[in-house]
Amino acid sequence: MKKKRARTLPGAGRTGYHEGMRGSWTYVVALACGMGVLSWVGAAQAADGGAADAGPPTMSPGAVLAYYCGEAELQCAIAPVQWEKKVELPIAFDWDTGWIPKNFDELQVKFHVQVPAETVVKMAGNFKTQWPKPLTLGVPGIRYTGLLKFDYGLIVEALGKIDISLPGYHIEWQGPLPYVPNIDFHVLGGEIFDPFAFKPETASASAFTASVDLFAINVLELAGIPSQVAAGGVKLKVKGELKATYWTDQIDITAQKPAEQMVEIPPIKAASATTIHAYKPGQYVEYDVAPDGTVHYDGVLHLIPAFYVEVLGKDFDMPIYDYPITVPLGDQDFKFSPVRVHVSLPDVVPPEQKTYNFGKVVVGSSKKATLPISNKGEARARAVSSVEPSMAQIFKVLSSTVEMKPGEAEEIQLRFAPKTEGILKTKLTISSNDPDSPQQVLELVGEGVPEGTDIPEETEDGGFVPEEPLPGFYQGTEGGCACGTTPGGPEGGWPMWAGFGLLGASMVIRRRRRDTN
Repeated sequence: MKKKRARTLPGAGRTGYHEGMRGSWTYVVALACGMGVLSWVGAAQAADGGAADAGPPTMSPGAVLAYYCGEAELQCAIAPVQWEKKVELPIAFDWDTGWIPKNFDELQVKFHVQVPAETVVKMAGNFKTQWPKPLTLGVPGIRYTGLLKFDYGLIVEALGKIDISLPGYHIEWQGPLPYVPNIDFHVLGGEIFDPFAFKPETASASAFTASVDLFAINVLELAGIPSQVAAGGVKLKVKGELKATYWTDQIDITAQKPAEQMVEIPPIKAASATTIHAYKPGQYVEYDVAPDGTVHYDGVLHLIPAFYVEVLGKDFDMPIYDYPITVPLGDQDFKFSPVRVHVSLPDVVPPEQKTYNFGKVVVGSSKKATLPISNKGEARARAVSSVEPSMAQIFKVLSSTVEMKPGEAEEIQLRFAPKTEGILKTKLTISSNDPDSPQQVLELVGEGVPEGTDIPEETEDGGFVPEEPLPGFYQGTEGGCACGTTPGGPEGGWPMWAGFGLLGASMVIRRRRRDTN
């Protein structure tokens, strides 16, 4: 019997959502301007270099489509995911007067006050789904894709500008005004880390502000010593430090579609940990995936006194001391917006019957038959069939592995070749990558009979006949006999009297032929 071509099931959706797809992620990490800046480009592309598959019609807008982890075992899907969150404090602002007055270019001033106050965390990983049931879910982080960046502080600038012409002179100058304190109490820092920084593996970034001179006092002058003779005193500088520490408390995973899959899923709370989803039969499932983390801040104010002495033009500097003062600033919650992942799944539908009968086959000959099997899921399915080893030469699986695209049906080809007389049975096991039904067990039955036994003709559709009840139609044999039909009732074949009538007519015809000869 020739193998039938794969056919598309009626009402099936789009096909090929996983065909040839691969995940390609490029991450470019750069440190610039004293802080870490992370940029990445991620795209799931087809194997031929074309655009990524748009996904099945059930896929939510903006969702990330998962693809098979590899061709060897179609029981794992993976989807690249990334998150970015920025938290700004209410006090953050940037104010600038611009050059004023605007109608007097000869002499202008500008005041600029900036209070930056923001923290940014970025991370990327691979959302991984493995089966069979229950589905095992995990989010392995991608190395070097974590970024912790902060920008805090106070910046005050006073600038002046002169552009004037006098007889014989042209004066042009621009710069900070010397008698107005220009404050640069600004801290900007960043750090690259490996997601997801579960405790105790946290991610920390530190940075210092520029030193600011608070005052300088000539103590010797206060004591009455002329500065021309000697000068000496104390200077006080101040410098700020900010340390930010990020960690992920848990990764929340919630099944959003379809409705029957929306059951509680325990969060992931440790590195390399997984969780499980009590998956119910279906064609796909969509998850919302979101890390939930915390940023802890520690502020440190450094008081730096310096002592100096100048005698007759010679300088004598004393050691500089650093007195840090810790200022606890507290924590910020970092609840990331969820990324939705669409996981297409295979849904293998085995034959409806649980027992299949080859009928009678002459010992030494064989009979072929096919079993229908279909895939109603959204992902490519693979099914491998096998019989008990002790019966493998009698009930032989001719097409042990079949693959089906979404919405396709295939056939498992079998052959029954009895070597002894009698009823023979075996178990046919169909193992597939269906998450909820990875294994189906059927029974195959056949009877070996001696040569010359009356064997019914095969059915028109070439299919199996169930063991109970036996309607009396079987497939033909290869190298055996297929002579006549099996007597039975109106549904099982011709009536018994019809069989005898045909037999009698046959005998009359033969006798007439002999008489003629």
